Amino acid sequence: MPKRNTRFLLILAFFIAAVKRGWTKTTDLILYLLTSDYELVGNNVLLAEYRKYAEAFNAMGLFKFLIKRVKIVNPLKEDVLKCLKCFPQTKLPMPFTPSAEAQNFWRSHMRPKPITL
Repeated sequence: MPKRNTRFLLILAFFIAAVKRGWTKTTDLILYLLTSDYELVGNNVLLAEYRKYAEAFNAMGLFKFLIKRVKIVNPLKEDVLKCLKCFPQTKLPMPFTPSAEAQNFWRSHMRPKPITL
């Protein structure tokens, strides 16, 4: 068992690398994490993406094993909204209307500063 409470969220690119070209070192690492005492976390959206690529690359066995070990952690809407001010408006999913507070933050912090000579 790990000495610390260690959690991992496997980003989609990591999962794709593990299933795209057969058995790889990335696949070995995922299998190690799945069979160890480390905790894997993800949300429903990420798991849906894993499934899409597992089906595309004929890796449903690994996906089924993975979903038995991943702890589902779906953030609350309020928590997501708190983070919005950290993202540029161009990176937000559309349609999305940011709060007035977030819009004011972007206007004051994301606007290029004039250069004075």
